[in-house]
Amino acid sequence: MADAQEPADFGRYRLLRALGRGGMAEVHLAETIGPATLRRHVAIKRLLPAFASSKRYVQMLLDEAHIAGGIRHPNVVRLIDFGQVGSTHYIALEFVQGVDLAFVLRTLRAQGRDLPVPVALHVARCVARGLHAAHTLADAEGRPMRVVHRDVSPHNVLLSDAGEVKLIDFGVAKAETNLTTTRTGIIKGKLQYMSPEQAQARPVDCRSDVFSLGMTLYKMLVGHLPFSGSNEFQIYDEILRKRATPPSHLRADVTERVDALVLRALQKSADDRFQSADEMARVIDRALAEIAPTFGDAEVAAFLASERPSTDAAPPEENDDFRERPEPSGAFAAATSWDAARIARLTRMEEQDGLVPTVRAVVAEPRATVSTVLDDEPSGTLILEAPEADAESPPDLPSARAPAPDDASSGPDAGRADDGAPVTPRWGWAVLGLLGFLTAILIALQFGGAEADVEWVVVRRSAPATAPSLPVSADAQAVAAPSALPTTAPEAVPAVESSAPQPIVESAPASPPTDAPPAPPTAASAPPRAYLTVSTLPWAWVYLDGTRLSRHTPLVSVPVKPGRHRLRLETGDGRTHSAEVMLKPGQRMTISHAFE
Repeated sequence: MADAQEPADFGRYRLLRALGRGGMAEVHLAETIGPATLRRHVAIKRLLPAFASSKRYVQMLLDEAHIAGGIRHPNVVRLIDFGQVGSTHYIALEFVQGVDLAFVLRTLRAQGRDLPVPVALHVARCVARGLHAAHTLADAEGRPMRVVHRDVSPHNVLLSDAGEVKLIDFGVAKAETNLTTTRTGIIKGKLQYMSPEQAQARPVDCRSDVFSLGMTLYKMLVGHLPFSGSNEFQIYDEILRKRATPPSHLRADVTERVDALVLRALQKSADDRFQSADEMARVIDRALAEIAPTFGDAEVAAFLASERPSTDAAPPEENDDFRERPEPSGAFAAATSWDAARIARLTRMEEQDGLVPTVRAVVAEPRATVSTVLDDEPSGTLILEAPEADAESPPDLPSARAPAPDDASSGPDAGRADDGAPVTPRWGWAVLGLLGFLTAILIALQFGGAEADVEWVVVRRSAPATAPSLPVSADAQAVAAPSALPTTAPEAVPAVESSAPQPIVESAPASPPTDAPPAPPTAASAPPRAYLTVSTLPWAWVYLDGTRLSRHTPLVSVPVKPGRHRLRLETGDGRTHSAEVMLKPGQRMTISHAFE
């Protein structure tokens, strides 16, 4: 509910009442000063007195004005004016008579009701179109500004009484023309709606906003976010690692195509999501056409008129995103039942020349997990460790192809394709697969990156089993590298010097005894290693046994020798935290710390 206040003149505007207040600015409903017939309502956003004289905050407001002023789209709130009254800078925006999406969702939750699926899809479609207009914005010389909103959430989506959908607040938006730049390790926006790359303070593009819109659509459909927790850190952890449960598992009237478009928007890798907000909007068009072909603004207006209570009767403002929710029965099975091919088939984009499919790599299914909280650690530190590798046989690696009963690679014609051309014997493919796998590991260790399956280290997963020993023989089966590795070899792989153990190949003796054949070459097994993942909020440098690692958090994963290690974390402003950890061979441990 807006705060009551006495009308006050502010330059050529008269402030009528307060609409909201943020970290750096406040928003007021205002009207232009002049004859009654020419007055119009606007929303005045002005810097708070504490920041009015700050050059950095003034430039941030100017950046917002520059971005919002260039966008001309019905689904984005329009900039009207930018100026200064005394020492206070302000921007004047189009005033939308209505409510924000967060208010609607909060009201429905208090009533124990769901937002109709057509309403959710239409709102998401309009936001996607507004985002596309922002993402494709160019400056006066026609150069792309590469705008990223970075704060797509229900609080920044307005629904007018006429059913219009408006995206607002480019206050933390990123663009190449910005006067201010975000410092390294600083995360802007609402963490619970952030993409994995944004939550880790990595470079972002328009696909990060696609993820945030997917989170918003998920909440519209289900009533809560797919990644839950009682604090920001737990939500951050799930954003990085957990697979989203399909909305239909929690709500029966969600169709298969809606499931697919939500899951595609929420892919951990930006390359696996919709590559533009426009692409997402067009797939939403198809999903909505299947259930409500004529749905539009008028239907949203009718819904608001019949279902929305007055602002005086609204439930109190509370952030229900920070609420740990138990995993519903069968949620993991439902999440892992969706493979890349199924998602791609249902979310292909219509083009004039036909359907354009998007190829995805198959994601290996995670296994069950064990989480342990160590009580003797300081408050704010959470240590999650996976169990040691057990004696059970590891699961089979995904094979390059399923051999048919009449496979041409067996029998007397093995080694030739159907057209008679020679092909590589199957033992050769085994050697190539093993060498490619070892090369990828060495490159990952050299550059400090996480191992290929780090996405599933902590949550609902045990330590991954090691690959089985691969004897090199004529009877060896073809083995494909894990799907997280490149499916085709790069043109050139630079030589890498690494402290990681190198494979040792024993050659047969030059003159083998006549009574025994030479032994086939084998690769010596590497010494067992342990893996340590460190995650913090905010970012921090990581010192391991007194040596600072080359990368800082929010997330760092490194292979280490088994044994006891000293860990020290240090933030940019000097706060520190120390701990000792003991890792056993093959063990994976994640240490997460939230600084006060």
